[in-house]
Order: sequence, then C-alpha cells, then structure tokens
Amino acid sequence: MSFAVPLLSLGLLVLVGTALTLAAAPLTPSDAVPLCCRRRVDAFARWARPTVLAAVLAAGAGVVLLVR
Repeated sequence: MSFAVPLLSLGLLVLVGTALTLAAAPLTPSDAVPLCCRRRVDAFARWARPTVLAAVLAAGAGVVLLVR
C-alpha cells in the first residue's frame, strides 16, 4: 500500500510527459533542433514506445496496489 501512490503518480507523469512530447514533435520545424542535439532527439524517438509501455505498466501496478 505504501508504494501504490508514488508508483501510480510516477507512471502517470511519465506517460503524460512522453505523450505530450510525442504530440508536439510534428509541430516543430526540422531545423529547430541543432545538429549537436539531434542524436538525443533520435534516441528519445527510439525509446518512446518502450517508455510509454513501462509507464502504463507502472501506473497499472500502482492501481492494482491501491485497490488491494
């Protein structure tokens, strides 16, 4: 029970942050990201789906622990 609320809030915050970042990505022009940071942007895009999946699992585990 003591881990339920932090786990739920962590999962929800990561899920919302990742979803908002992915939603805003098509709105930014391609030259907005400097060449030096493009690797970081590409790495985020590669890991976005596993991050969303992990966030959903964490939030779900928080809900399960909270209901118990």
